[in-house]
Amino acid sequence: MTTDPLSAELDQPSPTTAPRIRGRIRTRQLIIGLVALIVLAVLARFGYTYYIDSTLYVTTDDALVDSNLVSVAPIGSGTLAIWRIKPGDKVRAGQVLGQVKPVSGSAYLNITAPIDGTILRVDGREGQVVAQAHASSFALIPSTDRSNGNFTKVTQRIEIHIDIGSTSGTALYPGENAYVRIRTA
Repeated sequence: MTTDPLSAELDQPSPTTAPRIRGRIRTRQLIIGLVALIVLAVLARFGYTYYIDSTLYVTTDDALVDSNLVSVAPIGSGTLAIWRIKPGDKVRAGQVLGQVKPVSGSAYLNITAPIDGTILRVDGREGQVVAQAHASSFALIPSTDRSNGNFTKVTQRIEIHIDIGSTSGTALYPGENAYVRIRTA
C-alpha cells in the first residue's frame, strides 16, 4: 500500500492551530494583568492620600461663619410705610433703609443703617406695625457660644478663630456652615 503524501498531509492536524490558542490565552492574561495593575495603582493612590490627610491635617464639618451683627430698628413705633432694602443688599452707614409713619401722625421717621455692611434678614414688611427693638438678638443664626452644651457628642472640641480677610465680592454670610481643613505639620 502506497500512501499519497498529499492525502497524508490533509489527514494530520495543521501545526498552526495550537499556537493560535496559546496566543489568545497570553492576550487574555496580559489584559487581566494590566487591569489588576491599574486597580492596585488607584488603591495605592487613595491609601497614600488618606494617610497624608490623616497625619498632616485636622478637618471639621462643624465650622460656623461668624461676624459682628448689628440690629436695624426704628427709633419710634408706628407703621412701616417704606422699606427699600432686601437681604443681600450692601448698605453704607447713615443710608436710609426705610420710613416709619408714627402712630401720632407726625412726620415720617427714617430707618438708617448704623454701620457699613450687608443686610442678612428682613423681618418687617410694608404696612406692618413696628416698634423699637431695644433688646433683640439675631435668633435665626445659631449661637456661636460653644459652652451651652447644644452640640453632638464629639471626642474633642477646640474653638479656633480663622481670619479669612476681606470677603467683599463673595456670597459668604454669617450663620453659614463651613468645611475647614487645617494643616498641622
